[in-house]
Amino acid sequence: MTSALWQTNAVALRAGEEAMLIDSPYFPDELEMLPEVLRQSGFEPVGLIATHADWDHLLGRFAFPDASLGVAERTVKFHVSALFAKLDATNRTEAVTRAVQAGLVTL
Repeated sequence: MTSALWQTNAVALRAGEEAMLIDSPYFPDELEMLPEVLRQSGFEPVGLIATHADWDHLLGRFAFPDASLGVAERTVKFHVSALFAKLDATNRTEAVTRAVQAGLVTL
């Protein structure tokens, strides 16, 4: 399925009985029709993969709320590094300590 806005594709892959959806469409009507389109094609996604963590790639959770969501290790590292920079931290312990001190989290 190609999204009308960004002209990007939502790709469904199947191996045996399991199917995964890679990235998701953008518009609500695209998200609403996707589960039925995939079911008719014999796909029942058990997982979602976001190639990067832009908000539009995470919308598949609305179409498939029970499917697990995965992101690339590189995406996680990027966001952890950005968080460390915002907290002026060099490791996880320092980041948590600074977040608690700033009142961002409670333990």
